[in-house]
Amino acid sequence: MATGCWFLAFFWVWWLPLMLVAAAEEEQVGGCFGSAKRCGNITISHPFWLANMGAERSCGNSDFEVTCFNGTTPALRSSVPSGPGFAIIDISYEERTIRVIDLGKLELLHTYNSCQVPFWNTSIKLGRPFRIDPVNLNLILYYCTEEAGTAAARQDQALVELRCSDKRNTFVRVGGRYNGSEKYEG
Repeated sequence: MATGCWFLAFFWVWWLPLMLVAAAEEEQVGGCFGSAKRCGNITISHPFWLANMGAERSCGNSDFEVTCFNGTTPALRSSVPSGPGFAIIDISYEERTIRVIDLGKLELLHTYNSCQVPFWNTSIKLGRPFRIDPVNLNLILYYCTEEAGTAAARQDQALVELRCSDKRNTFVRVGGRYNGSEKYEG
């Protein structure tokens, strides 16, 4: 057999198994993304994927992993370890947008017997590849004395007092547009 033929045979012996493995992996990933799934009234499809608690493998990038709570509430995980994450309200695959609610803040604001003020910025919990649209407004919560709240209200900043059962002085106002900096406009 000519040298060229031996080289070709050697090439196929080494590359054929690699190509078969790559094809099998592509088929396996295709099985993950092959069909849209539902959680509640939200359709989950590529690039998002529903975590399957029984499966040991993931179906894609962990940033796009969606957990379905009680079969009704889809949620993205937080980029902060052990953070509660974000409930998905809507996904528009055409517009490449997703509307979410910070579950940690939602829980604090819905607690009846306390009036805890969230002390972290939601934008730090939102990891890449996601970003907050600049048309959104900052929501600023204050936990301060009534005098400080009144002083802030006098500075032309509409401050609304939250009625708390434990008589804490908690105020909320809408700030300026979200711009990704740590400065809160408005």
